[in-house]
Amino acid sequence: MHIPGYSQLVSPLCDDNPYLQIRVPKQLPEVVLLKSDLGDVPVIDHKPSKLPLFKKQYENKVIIGSKVADSCCYGHTQFHLIPDKLKRERFVRPNLQDEIEIVYRANGVASLFAWTAAQAMYRGFWNEADVTRPFVLQAVVTDGKYFAFFCYQLNTLALTVETIQNNPWKNICWGTDSKPLYDVVEDVSVKGFNDEVLLQLACFLNRPKEL
Repeated sequence: MHIPGYSQLVSPLCDDNPYLQIRVPKQLPEVVLLKSDLGDVPVIDHKPSKLPLFKKQYENKVIIGSKVADSCCYGHTQFHLIPDKLKRERFVRPNLQDEIEIVYRANGVASLFAWTAAQAMYRGFWNEADVTRPFVLQAVVTDGKYFAFFCYQLNTLALTVETIQNNPWKNICWGTDSKPLYDVVEDVSVKGFNDEVLLQLACFLNRPKEL
């Protein structure tokens, strides 16, 4: 995309604003080996500029969550709140329920790629000097009632037109569908509490145990 006042072409960015971010002094361990064979991965060859999503233009910048020296310099987990305009009720009324999970998935994938890429770039890696170790981060995406969990492993930054041609590595994102933490709140009582979602959240925040 082009930015007024700039002559160069700027790559599409993720303008990400997590509600909460947890950082730790040690990097999260890899989920799978960096050079694992992931099999055939489908390629969606659409230019972002052709999509109606990109209505704003930003200066290219990468921030890991802090701008000053910090002993907790590695990311762990982000929490993202679904905005009101994308709440699931707005999809139910026009009979678009099949698109509800896309909102959670897109938020998890885009935000975690941006965060892992920022972590890697702050360590000196970029598209011409690709990562030598994976960068792993987690995200919880919620509207306050429904929760979805994502884990992203960045295996490569060589994603430009020039570098991706002979790049065998793929980035990976694991995720769940959104599930309700509870059924309903009546007066001061929470009914239909979902222990499975609470356990998933506890496991996320307790990974790995040595942190």
